[in-house]
Amino acid sequence: MHEPDGNVPPDILIDGRIAVEVRRFTQVRELEGGHVEGLPQTTIPLVQGLLSELRNVGPPAEGQSWFVFLSFRGSLRWSSLRPSVRRHLDTFRPQNTSEPFLLRVNECVSLSFYPASQQLEHRFVLGGYSDHEAGGWVVAELIKSMRFFVAEKSRKVVGYHFNYQEWWLVMVDMTGLNFSPEDFTQGRPHFPDKGLWSKIVLLDRSCTSTLVEI
Repeated sequence: MHEPDGNVPPDILIDGRIAVEVRRFTQVRELEGGHVEGLPQTTIPLVQGLLSELRNVGPPAEGQSWFVFLSFRGSLRWSSLRPSVRRHLDTFRPQNTSEPFLLRVNECVSLSFYPASQQLEHRFVLGGYSDHEAGGWVVAELIKSMRFFVAEKSRKVVGYHFNYQEWWLVMVDMTGLNFSPEDFTQGRPHFPDKGLWSKIVLLDRSCTSTLVEI
């Protein structure tokens, strides 16, 4: 049963007694002051903001479209970055329209422009992005994310824990790090205690295979 008690934990109820919380398992970023956040909290709004801004520029100038690749590091807010990006887009005048062009927006953000082989609907088309704080040592990232999300979900359900006999935390791997069995062997001694959870499970992205169970 989905959300048996409304917009409060658990997400799913099995056989009337097993409460299940579900979450995407992503990499996390450490911020100043010891705070931690999941990468999608800032990455997704940033990429979506750029995508919208690129489309707002309109059709190609002089018949030339460009694929734009975003590279960045740090926790960035699109609202503060947008004016500078728009200014650079409006003044984009490469001397050679057949060669890639690198534009540094600031010390944390750069845009790479690659000429499209044919005219597209828009002058600028988002080709991709790279977060330089994603990646890293695979086992270290696995441990960091496991600790963060188990703690996050534990805080969320602690007030509802006694409503059901058993609680499971099910997470779906969205990191793209392709964890191996050896990664879990190395990481397991450093995983958090189960605490109030009867079972903690990490599934692969397709939700067809269990990567690890605590």
